[in-house]
Amino acid sequence: MRQKTINVFKLDVKERRLYFKLLFVSLLYVLPIVIADVRYNDDMARSLYGLTGWYGDGRPLGELLIEVLCGGNPIVDLAPFPLLLSVAVLSYALVLYNRKYLDFVSNDAASVLLLSVVLMNPFAMSNLSYRFDSIIMFSALSIPFLLFAMPDAAGKVETVIYSTAAGVVMMTLYQPVLGMCIILFGIHIFFCAADKRDIFPGLYRMGGIGIGAAFYKLIVARRFITSQHDWRYAASKIVPLSPRSISIMGNNVVECCRYIKNCIWQMPYLYRAALAAMFLIAVVTALFHVAHPAKKTGSAQKILAGCAFVILPFFIFTASFLPMIVLAQMGMRSRIFISLGGFPLFLGIMLIYFNRERLYVNLLLAVFFFSQMAYMFSYGNALKSQNEYEKYMVYSIVHDVETLNGNGEYEQLSFAGATPRARELSMICSKYPFFNEIVPIYFGNSTWIGGAWVYHYMQDEMYISELSEEEQEYLDTAEPVLKNARYACYVYADKIIVCFR
Repeated sequence: MRQKTINVFKLDVKERRLYFKLLFVSLLYVLPIVIADVRYNDDMARSLYGLTGWYGDGRPLGELLIEVLCGGNPIVDLAPFPLLLSVAVLSYALVLYNRKYLDFVSNDAASVLLLSVVLMNPFAMSNLSYRFDSIIMFSALSIPFLLFAMPDAAGKVETVIYSTAAGVVMMTLYQPVLGMCIILFGIHIFFCAADKRDIFPGLYRMGGIGIGAAFYKLIVARRFITSQHDWRYAASKIVPLSPRSISIMGNNVVECCRYIKNCIWQMPYLYRAALAAMFLIAVVTALFHVAHPAKKTGSAQKILAGCAFVILPFFIFTASFLPMIVLAQMGMRSRIFISLGGFPLFLGIMLIYFNRERLYVNLLLAVFFFSQMAYMFSYGNALKSQNEYEKYMVYSIVHDVETLNGNGEYEQLSFAGATPRARELSMICSKYPFFNEIVPIYFGNSTWIGGAWVYHYMQDEMYISELSEEEQEYLDTAEPVLKNARYACYVYADKIIVCFR
């Protein structure tokens, strides 16, 4: 396979053409998020207060990256620039990876369909939705591809050194991307079995990444995650060495598989059908290739290669979340599966490698591509629908609260009940229940997310606080001072309580 030892990061004319095609498709994919123009979870407060907070998450390079983009503190909302930059960086890293590993793909159309699945991972749609964090997360996701795109001709020590540096950088940006490193190593093993590639450069890379991750955990994390009573500390705590460790990690694997299965089952049937067909055809054609009489290898080699081609898809699927199973508390959120796009990438590689110039391979990849593109546009419209409805709600709430507080006698504000959903969102979620998780519903008693929604439109200095038991009991018996079909406003001492119906 072709490698360049000089100007490894420079693209030639053909590669630049592929880059711009991939970039165009990737920008088209994220267009619905750009059009929706939604402040997503933490964006709500960050765009209001100009605060960061990634240092406390153990992601100091992420904080530095945003500060550089924003020209220092306070940070300002640059959307959609971070998202567009994320897409550009990832596309560049994928083209470099394509140069080294995928030069057997005969045309740009197949290359674009294949490489685009990394970004077009439905579990990463929430990652793309963050106005600030998207550049942090996808810069981190680009690093494994850049690392494996480096020439294998480098010495052992050099390879371990830059792999260690890459491991530290990834951990200080977004830890779940470590799964993509294991996936790319699995793909490297595939080429070792199919194309007699040397396995040791891949081992040196993984060894260096492991050293970098250990350095982060022992040095960096202790420096930036200091409070043992903070949720960040609990989220970063790993399983202690004990007889129960294997049981806890095994349970984490089972829970991850169950979560992924449930989410995939809620996605478009074309996506599920295409993914299943890719898996079956890839494995069957790989085994047929190994067993073909024209292949002059011994029976032992054929058996080993066949076992590798059957085991690798399962290994790569698990690898997407494997680094996270050591966590003592593993919360199931789609954004932590940002590396899962490496699984269809591997299936696509197997398909094309063993079925070159076959029309049905490109058709299958195209079905997979267009089903996910349609799914993303549905998601964008779901985000936009709820955002528009909540803007209507927040305008009404702020108007009523400021009217009640015309004399400034109320200093606190609280919310009770469930925030109403837009009717369009309810319809879309009935078709795609996965959107119930990734389309955020705001209005709550947190000044960081739910309350910040109101602060964007309210000039009065009202403190948003939690409801006490006494206040909750008051709502059960008191008469509202103002009400409409969606909510009622109550007053209690120095507090206004908005209770959704």
